Amino acid sequence: MLDSAALMDPAVRSAVLRARDLPMGIGDMDTSLYLLFKAIRGALDGGPVRRVGR
Repeated sequence: MLDSAALMDPAVRSAVLRARDLPMGIGDMDTSLYLLFKAIRGALDGGPVRRVGR
């Protein structure tokens, strides 16, 4: 579950904009997908699956 602080994190927002290579996104959808796939990538690399946010 994502909380609003995780979605509004400036570092995450910057990473999303760089990944998309556009100055705009589709609201929180880009950020939530970025965080979801980051968690999946961590799980596939043998890292723990953890909730983002609280």
